[in-house]
Amino acid sequence: MARTDSEKTPAMRLNAIRREWGLSAVDEATAQAQSKALAPLAKWLREGEDSPEVVIRAVQLLLADPELSGVDKRPAVETVIHQVSNLWANAGVEAQGMFGLQAMLLAAWPYDLNRGGFALAPLFDSAWEVMRGRTRQRAQINTWRQQVQVEDDGREDTSEIELDVPSLTPQAEPLTLPDLRPNFENLNKLRMAGQSVGTQVAEIISIVEGHKNGLTILARRLEPTLEVIPEAITNLVNQIEPALNGLLSQSRATQDFLWWGQSRYSQATRRPYRRIEDATERLWWMAWEASELALDLPADPAASFLVETLYQLEGKVDDQKRPLKVWLGELIPVLRNLHQTGQRTDTLAMSETLEELATEDALGLPVTWARLEAMNPKGQDSDIGERARKALAIDVDAPISRGDWAAWLFREALLDRRLHDEEHEED
Repeated sequence: MARTDSEKTPAMRLNAIRREWGLSAVDEATAQAQSKALAPLAKWLREGEDSPEVVIRAVQLLLADPELSGVDKRPAVETVIHQVSNLWANAGVEAQGMFGLQAMLLAAWPYDLNRGGFALAPLFDSAWEVMRGRTRQRAQINTWRQQVQVEDDGREDTSEIELDVPSLTPQAEPLTLPDLRPNFENLNKLRMAGQSVGTQVAEIISIVEGHKNGLTILARRLEPTLEVIPEAITNLVNQIEPALNGLLSQSRATQDFLWWGQSRYSQATRRPYRRIEDATERLWWMAWEASELALDLPADPAASFLVETLYQLEGKVDDQKRPLKVWLGELIPVLRNLHQTGQRTDTLAMSETLEELATEDALGLPVTWARLEAMNPKGQDSDIGERARKALAIDVDAPISRGDWAAWLFREALLDRRLHDEEHEED
C-alpha cells in the first residue's frame, strides 16, 4: 500500500515534490544544501504549536508567488529564509529559490500536529482561491491543504483516556480459612437443647476466633486496594472532566450559533441585520459576530452556515462576482467611519499578535490589511487596488462572489479572535 505524504519522512517528501515540480534538475550542491536545511526548518515549524506566528509566516510563504518581483524581500518570506540561509545561501533567490523553499516547507511540515498554532492554517483557505499561476504546484499544495484541514475544535480528545490504576502485588501470605461448619452445627444444637446464653456466646466467640487469622490476612490484602480506589477515582475525574466540559462548551456554542442564524440579530448594533441599510456594514457585522460565536466550532461548517444565513437574509449571494479590490474598496471606508464616529470601536480591537504581524507584512491577509487601513483616520481610500496589490502580494483582480467574500471576512475574523484568546490565556 502506498504511503501518504504525511507518513513519509521529510526527505522522502522533498524528493517527491522536487520530481513533481520539475526541481530535480538542480545542481548537486543545491540539492544537498536543501536536504541539510530540512532539519532546522522542521524544528522551527514545530515551534508553531505554541507560537502561532510561526504557522502564519509559514503559510504566508506558501501563498507567496515565486515569480513576483521582490517577493524574497518581504518580511514574511525573509522570516522563513532566515531559518535555512546558514545551510542554503540561495534560499528564496529568484523563482527557483522560492519554489525550492516552498517545497522544503511542505516537506518539513509536521503533519502530526494540528493543535495550537497549527489549527490556524485552515483559516487562510480563502486566500488560496485567488492563487494564480503555479499550475505544476497546485496538486501538492491542495494535498497539503486537505491534510491540515483537521482543525482543533476546542474539544478534549476522549479516545485516549485511560484509568491509571496501580497494579496490586500478589501477597505471598496464603489465605486459608478453616472449615467452621462443625462449629455452626454445634451452635445450632446448643440453641435447640436450650443451653444457656453464656454457653452459646462462648461457641460464637470460638467461631470468630477461628476466622480471626483469615480475616486479618484478608484485611491486609484489601488495604492496598482501598488506598488505590480514591486515587483512581480522582484520576478518572481529572481526565474526564475537561473532555466533558469541552463537549458541553461546544454544545452550547452550537446552540448559540444556530440561534444567531435564526434570529439574525446583531448584538453589536442592537438591531436586526435587515435593518442595517448599508450592505457592506451589514456583511461586516454578520461575519464579525459569527466569528465570536464560532470560536469553539470547526471553521469550514461555520463559514458555510454564515453564507447560508446571508442567503436567507439577502437572497442570492453567488450570482455577481467582483474583483477582490472592489470588496476592499467598499469595506475600508465603512470600517473607518465606525472608528471615526466611535461606534463600537472596542469590539473592533485587533489582537496584538495579528496587528504586529500584518503591520510588518500583510501578505495574503486582505481583511486584516483593510482593518489596519481603517484605523488610520488620515488614510486615503483612493488607488486602493494598487496599494492592496503591493501590501497583499495576491491577485486583487481575482473575481469573488459576495458569499466568498463573507467567508473570507469570517475566516480572518476567526483568526484574529483565536489569537486574541491565546494572548489572554498567556496573561
